[in-house]
Amino acid sequence: MGQLKNMNKKTVIQVLLIAVITTAFILYIKKNGHAIKEALEFKFSFLISLIALNLLNKVCLGLKTRNILKLFSINLSFVEWFGSSVVNNFYNYLAPKSGTAVVGVYLKNKHKLDYNKYLAVLITTALITIFTSGIIGAVISIFFFPGRSFGMMTFLMLFLGMILGPMIIFWVSRFRFSGKGIFEKINKFLEGWRVLHKSFNTILFLAIMDVCTVSLMAMRYLILFNIFSVPVNFVSCVLIAPFNIITHFATFIPGAYGIKEAAVGAASALTGISFASGALATLSDRVIMMALTFVLGPIFSFILLKHGFKGKTEGNTA
Repeated sequence: MGQLKNMNKKTVIQVLLIAVITTAFILYIKKNGHAIKEALEFKFSFLISLIALNLLNKVCLGLKTRNILKLFSINLSFVEWFGSSVVNNFYNYLAPKSGTAVVGVYLKNKHKLDYNKYLAVLITTALITIFTSGIIGAVISIFFFPGRSFGMMTFLMLFLGMILGPMIIFWVSRFRFSGKGIFEKINKFLEGWRVLHKSFNTILFLAIMDVCTVSLMAMRYLILFNIFSVPVNFVSCVLIAPFNIITHFATFIPGAYGIKEAAVGAASALTGISFASGALATLSDRVIMMALTFVLGPIFSFILLKHGFKGKTEGNTA
């Protein structure tokens, strides 16, 4: 009964948050509708470039999944590892955490993967992404920040937080906590690092993919700001890219919509780009990304889930 109350309370909070952000979104779009319209009417070559960068981003995410699952002696085909990144992204737009759940169901049915272990490794992978983003941002802030000492110090503090947070959690993972309840959940949460830290090559590969993802995101922002005729350099785009990426983990809102725009807008303001330009660029990127995801998502959902449940049915029949 208590669990049901907590779930209902959580659902109410999520609905209220979505309602508030949606209202703010509608007002924001209404106010900046002309700029968004201009963004959607840019040159075809820009659109092709943004779609290509988006697809490369999905390739990076898929390759991360492929290498993670090798730790469980599972070798995914291209359709599986690329499709899983598309499906994950697609369902996360529909409901929080649903993408991870759908991919987890497929892997459990098709490859007999323990869902809890997979989830634990994904949490650790997210921490590696935050850690890597923090290092990239800190280096850029110290050596390449375009003036503005207040902005540099603010960025540096944020990026150091991204570095220190995962480091503390990785250090804590060396210990096991006795007891049930919350301690049992902590042990399951930390299990991912215990699996990953045994393979330095996998950790290094994941970090390299994160560097590629940040670079691809920065390139997307460079194109988007050019569309809005906003003077910007690549360094500034690299500084704001991590804030787009880490907001993916704001799983209490589908697609982290509103949160991502606000975070990138605030980061953009620190580099001298206006909040509105950063938010509009992120919103335009979201429109393109959602269009691509909603085309590919149902296709790969059909392919993966069909084969996933087919594999389970055949196993039961045998």
